[in-house]
Amino acid sequence: MTFGSEDDGAETISPDRAATASLDYLALGDWHGFMRVSDRTYYSGSPERDRFKHQGRGVCLAVEIPGPGAVPEVAEIATGRFGWHDIPLPLTPEQDASDALAGALPEDGTGRRDTLVRVRASGWMRLPHRMELARAAEDAAPEFGYFELNDSELATECAPDDLDDIAPGGALRMAADVLYGDAEDAAMSAEDRAIAAAALRRLYGYVTEDAR
Repeated sequence: MTFGSEDDGAETISPDRAATASLDYLALGDWHGFMRVSDRTYYSGSPERDRFKHQGRGVCLAVEIPGPGAVPEVAEIATGRFGWHDIPLPLTPEQDASDALAGALPEDGTGRRDTLVRVRASGWMRLPHRMELARAAEDAAPEFGYFELNDSELATECAPDDLDDIAPGGALRMAADVLYGDAEDAAMSAEDRAIAAAALRRLYGYVTEDAR
């Protein structure tokens, strides 16, 4: 039996099943995550969670029914070792990228080794600040059991002086100018502009990393 809309409805449990069946408590099994459906109906979750969709650590439920017809008393008991954190990180060009990332991450400490993190960056950043974000993520990653920076929704603002950081002239500057032009060319497809922008970021990262 299921409790949702993933099938044709022939074997779906109604959300008010506990009430219509006069049940004191309806426990629904699910391996992934805890969820309260109503006062008398819960998905129990799992002792150890296994994906970012269900954040936090695994729990089990301690359910006490004071008497017939009484509302159950449900308490979450932490059982999981690993904590899952799916972290949105909206950014603007005025922000310090590394500080913004540090402020969004779970607290320092040995518990980070049992923490799995996915950071979803969005918004806009200047090219140098975006590189700072990438380096800050690279520095932070070893502290965690798993660390992922997803920056697919983060756009990059590039100014002429950013290109000067790559090279004031010569072949590198010519390449940077071509990539910048392609990234800003509205006549090109969105995919081609994105490829050019990614290549420009990669070039900037290589050159500035060598200069550190």
